[in-house]
Amino acid sequence: MLDPLLQGAPWLTSPVHLTPEPKGMLRAHEAALFHWLARTQFTGAGTIVDAGSFLGKSASYFTHGLRANPRFDPDRDRVHCFDNFLVNDPHTVGYLQQEFGLQRAVGSSTLDLFEAQVAPVRDLIEVHAGDFHTVAWERRPVEILLVDIAKSPSLGCRLVELFFRDLLPGRSYVVQQDYHHPWLPHIHVVMEFLSPWFELVVPRCDDS
Repeated sequence: MLDPLLQGAPWLTSPVHLTPEPKGMLRAHEAALFHWLARTQFTGAGTIVDAGSFLGKSASYFTHGLRANPRFDPDRDRVHCFDNFLVNDPHTVGYLQQEFGLQRAVGSSTLDLFEAQVAPVRDLIEVHAGDFHTVAWERRPVEILLVDIAKSPSLGCRLVELFFRDLLPGRSYVVQQDYHHPWLPHIHVVMEFLSPWFELVVPRCDDS
């Protein structure tokens, strides 16, 4: 049984503000949840996987939370970040123009922006850049898994193949960041199929 305290949303009782505040599409309550999970729920029995890291905001909150965790081991614990680090669509083109004043074409790299934003905690991050369908991963227990990379059925299948088999029963947390909209229905199908093996502990936190 996972921690029943999650029902009371304890991550909202002590807001977290990073300086400088990294930019990204992650909202405030989600960011606080990720920091709280890494700070209070991570035990070191597995690792943290940030699958769909975009510009590094989620990774920043995970790593800052990890550093504040009394069980943190700097020689052992890392946040593993997966992304192709590319401008994938016109929406991202507009976002980068609005937030950074940058003109980036579809297909251009965003890795420089990620590296700049995670620079204060870069020593705790392992970057796995490239096509997620073929990226290499050495199997290990996964204690916290953020899913923001399952943008297609094939990417969703790849995510399940790589990480779900190494989740720790009764201990691991899976956060689905694209669950509360209808545009990626394969996520709902997969989680419904696997529902006998999961317990819903946070029905909604912003869009997660």
